Amino acid sequence: MSLINISSSIINYENNVSGHEILSAISILIEETIWNELNEAIAFDIMVDESTDISSKPHLIIYVKYCLHGKIKVHFLKLLQLKSKDSKTIFEVIIDLFDKK
Repeated sequence: MSLINISSSIINYENNVSGHEILSAISILIEETIWNELNEAIAFDIMVDESTDISSKPHLIIYVKYCLHGKIKVHFLKLLQLKSKDSKTIFEVIIDLFDKK
């Protein structure tokens, strides 16, 4: 089953692989948009929360709050898997994320 039906130009979401690729592309675009806005923002704040998935793997949820052109925005930025839940690991994960950008 193809992603695009050429005869009618309709996107078909029934293919699991294609659906995953579409979601991944959308996710990357949204994250890039947020990073671009953060670069323009006059100030920003991060909010983090720990979470554990069903298989007991720890994760860190990162939200950003920033002021852009006089408007306050709050967005989910990233979900990162943690090696451990200690403060040093959490700090390093956050610093690494922002150093890459």
